[in-house]
Amino acid sequence: MFTTNLENLETRDRILAVAMDMFSSRDYSKVTLKGIAEAAGVTKGGIYHYFESKDHLLSEGIQFSFQVLTAQMEKQLSTDMGARALIQSWFDIETMMGGYADMLVGEKAAESLLQFMYLMLTAVKKSPQVRSLIG
Repeated sequence: MFTTNLENLETRDRILAVAMDMFSSRDYSKVTLKGIAEAAGVTKGGIYHYFESKDHLLSEGIQFSFQVLTAQMEKQLSTDMGARALIQSWFDIETMMGGYADMLVGEKAAESLLQFMYLMLTAVKKSPQVRSLIG
């Protein structure tokens, strides 16, 4: 879901996309930097060039996700869209979440949503930066 066009991404963003895809689809403790490196087409050392640890990678991934969502909301606020249409667009999962929307619809939606919530709680627990994003 996060990894649709990897070849167009810079190395750091490709690592983030692969990591977030893996974090959101399996138990955090079972995701390894080696596995992320292989899926992203980099070495484990390549990951360490950008990120200190798996926890740092998770923190950066969550912050990146918030930035994408915030940027999308700000973009919509700068249009001539009426208040009703604007609010409706914020509840349109496909529009707001893009590729992330796949995890919130379909047969495994409940399981995916629970996995995402687990991932968010893990990030909040492990990262002061993520905690600061939610106040």
